[in-house]
Amino acid sequence: MDGFHPYNVGGLVTGTPLFVSCTPRGIMELLVRSGIELAGKEAVVVGRSNIVGKPMALLLLAQNATVTMCHSKNKRLRLGDLKGRCADCRYRQTSNDQSEYGERRSRRD
Repeated sequence: MDGFHPYNVGGLVTGTPLFVSCTPRGIMELLVRSGIELAGKEAVVVGRSNIVGKPMALLLLAQNATVTMCHSKNKRLRLGDLKGRCADCRYRQTSNDQSEYGERRSRRD
C-alpha cells in the first residue's frame, strides 16, 4: 500500500488515516520504539514530497509536535543550521548518511 489515494491522504490530513506511506510510517515506528516522546517537541522536515515529506509532517503534527517544513532546494539551508537547532536531539542523521548520537544523551543510553 502506498497511501497515495486521495481517500488515504484525506484521512491522514483529518487524523483518521487508513493507509500511510511506508517510509513515514517506518520513521514513526522507529521513534516510538526508541521511546522518543514527540508531544511538545520541535521537528524539522526537509523536503515536501508527497511520498515522504508531507506525510511525515502530518504524522508528526498528529503526535503534537511543532513541525517546520523546509524546501529541499533552499540554497540557504545548511546542515549546520539544523545541527544548531538539534542541540537537544538524542539522535540525528549526519550529512554523510551515517547516524550519530547527539551531544546530550540521557544516562539510560
